[in-house]
Amino acid sequence: MIGGTDFVIPVRNPMVAMEFALRLAARMWPSAFFEDANTGEGFYRHDEISLATCNEILVSKNRRAAEEFDRLGSCPETDGTLIHLIGGRESITVCLDDRPSTQTLEFVTELKKRLNGDVLFAAVV
Repeated sequence: MIGGTDFVIPVRNPMVAMEFALRLAARMWPSAFFEDANTGEGFYRHDEISLATCNEILVSKNRRAAEEFDRLGSCPETDGTLIHLIGGRESITVCLDDRPSTQTLEFVTELKKRLNGDVLFAAVV
């Protein structure tokens, strides 16, 4: 966990919701770097991650931000550069900094809005 601001979003299909969250993060941060939080394996593209085996993903603004977070941890210098996504059985949790940036809060707002609508799931069925 990276900070003290967590958002639990109920979803019908956590794997589909996680995929959508990763695509939304990649749109927000075009140079995003993705990391399997359990193994530490890194990816430059979210579609390289096997969501069937990975339910906890760190999304950094870019590779440099990921390295800074590894070195410094959660601190003012790294605020707003990392999102921690955790897939549950009926939800996904988005973990942010103690004082989330406007950009990461907007990410959560958009994610909640899209995941709470039927449009995403109607397209998947």
